[in-house]
Amino acid sequence: MVGFGIHPNSSTLNSILLGCSELSALQLGRQEYQLVCKSPLSDDTTAGTPLIGMYCKCGVMEDGWKLFLRVPRKDVVTWNEMISGYDQYREGNKARLDHFVAILSACNHAGFTVLGVKYFRSMVRD
Repeated sequence: MVGFGIHPNSSTLNSILLGCSELSALQLGRQEYQLVCKSPLSDDTTAGTPLIGMYCKCGVMEDGWKLFLRVPRKDVVTWNEMISGYDQYREGNKARLDHFVAILSACNHAGFTVLGVKYFRSMVRD
C-alpha cells in the first residue's frame, strides 16, 4: 500500500494486526508498530488497541503492558485486550486487578464515588 502512495488508516492496521495475531507473526507485527509510531495514528486508541492485542496474543505481555500504558485514552476495548491477554497466559490475578482498576477509574471519572466505594469493598472481601 505504502509503495503505491496509499497510507493505511486505523481499519487497515486493525486487519493487518489481526492477521499477525492469528499467525503469531510477532516480527511482522513489530514492523507494523514502527509504521504506526511514524504516523499520525500514534496517539489513536483505535490503532493502539490492536497492537496491544497482537503483543498479548503472541505471548509478549510485557510489551503489551508497556504499550497499554502509553495509549493516551483507554477505552473498554483497550482494557479488554489486556485483561484477555493476562487471562490467556494464566496471569488471572493481574487480569482481575486490571479489571478492578478499570472499574474504579470509570467510577472516578463519572463522579460515582459511592458506587466506586461499593466495588472497592466487595473486592477487598473476596
